[in-house]
Formats: sequence, C-alpha cells, structure tokens
Amino acid sequence: RRAALTLIARVAPQGQADMMADFADQLPLLVFADLLGCPPEMAARMVRACQILISARPDAGQGAADFAALLFELIRLRRGRPGADLTSWMLGHDARLTDEEALHQLYCAVGAGIVPTAAWIGWALHLLLRDDDYAGSLASGTLTIRRALEKALWTRSPMANFSAHYARHDTHLHGVPVPAGSAILISHAAANTDPALPALDFGSRAHLAWSAGPHRCPAVTQATVIAQTGIETALDQLWDMQLAAPAEEITLRPGPFHQCPTTMHVHFRPKPAAPFQPAAASAPEGGIA
Repeated sequence: RRAALTLIARVAPQGQADMMADFADQLPLLVFADLLGCPPEMAARMVRACQILISARPDAGQGAADFAALLFELIRLRRGRPGADLTSWMLGHDARLTDEEALHQLYCAVGAGIVPTAAWIGWALHLLLRDDDYAGSLASGTLTIRRALEKALWTRSPMANFSAHYARHDTHLHGVPVPAGSAILISHAAANTDPALPALDFGSRAHLAWSAGPHRCPAVTQATVIAQTGIETALDQLWDMQLAAPAEEITLRPGPFHQCPTTMHVHFRPKPAAPFQPAAASAPEGGIA
C-alpha cells in the first residue's frame, strides 16, 4: 500500500496517467526492491533497468544486463552488511550459494514476478473501468475486487503460453507431427477461453493462469496481495478514474509468453499529492517512454 500510494501521489495532481507505465509496471518492482533490501538509490536504478527490460524495445538487452549488474552489486553489499531481507537470508542459507548462484536465483525470482503481476493488475483495472455493469456492482458492494481479479485470470491469462514440455520420441498431437526433442508450450490463455467450456462463474479458480501440478506458480498468495492491494488503493484514491478511450483496443507487448497491455491511459479530477505517504524505496519519476 505504501508503494501504491507513492506512485499515485505522482500522477494525482496531473489528472491523467498511464496506469501501466505509471502504476502497474512499477508497483511489483517497488515491492521487490523492498523485499530484496535495496537502498533507495539502488532501488530507483533497479526499477529503471527493469522498465527498459520489460518494454521489449531494442535496448531491452541492455536493461537486462543493467538489472543483473545491480543484483550483483546488491549481493556484494549484503555479503558485507546482512539485513532482514530476502537477499541476506538467501546468502546466509546453509546451501552456501556463490555470488553467481545467488544472482541467478534472485534474477529468476524477480524476473518471473514482474510482467505477470503487472499484466494482472492492468487487466483487472481495465475490466473494472471498461464495464459499467461490473463497476456498478463493485460500487454497490455486490462484487469484490478479488472476483474481478479472478475473471481477469480467466479471460486474460497474464502468462498466455508457458509450461514447456519436450517430446521424448517422434509422435503426433492432434494430427500434427511432433519430432523427438521438440518443445511444446501449453497455452493457458487458450485453455481458459475454450468455447467448449461450460458457462463459468468467475469466482471459480479452476483456470490454468497459475499453471497446475508440482510446477504451479509458488507465489500465488504473494502476487494476489500485491495485485489486490494495488487495485484497491488506486480505486480508493482515484475514485473517479475513467479510461481515456473506453472503446480502444488494448495493444499487447511483444513476447511469446506473456499477455500484457502496453498502455492504459486514464483521466480523473486532479487531486493534491500531499495526503500520500511516500514509500521507503522510491522509484524514479516517470514510466516507460
């Protein structure tokens, strides 16, 4: 909530915002920076590097390299000065990870949580702002934000294609030849929106947005807390927020795995920023250009 209020304070006086670049993209990063024990200055650089990384622009490779370098810098810092944070706990584990091993673990933990959580926040917000009936039910108290979040997972699975499998021998899948060693991805988005499915109550959690089985996402609770708290805070503070162009088709970011909005422009009555309490690890001004 502290991170969400920090981000909202920056756009509140403007009366308009891109709820992806200015909010959804940055919120998970601020939370991760806090969990990792990043000093404020390092957190700002980390958010900037990650934004370049997830933008899928030509400089995304440099963003990935900068992000890895910052994580390595953080590891060296916490080797010398441990704290009550995820990085220090990982380095102090009995597994005795090397700096390189810790870097890969942290990169995976943060990288896996950025875009899917941002996409989930974006799609749920879009659903609430686009659908007058849905928003009206929310305002009347007959519908919860958690239910809207579940519908977003059904209809716009943030991880659209993942769960890689490999053919152990030559085979056929629905008449299509699959040579041995070929990678096969499961389309969670297609499975969740299969026309053959019966009419669903979107309170159901029987979707595949989190995958399933032993390799199901291990951070369902944590992601839910970030997404739900972020949306509740945004709607509470920017209560008159509306989509700038309700009928526009949302464009997706390039990428074979995720299903994430590129932008989501909104407008609202300008509000003073003074009541908002800033986060401890503050992100840089502005969003993805």
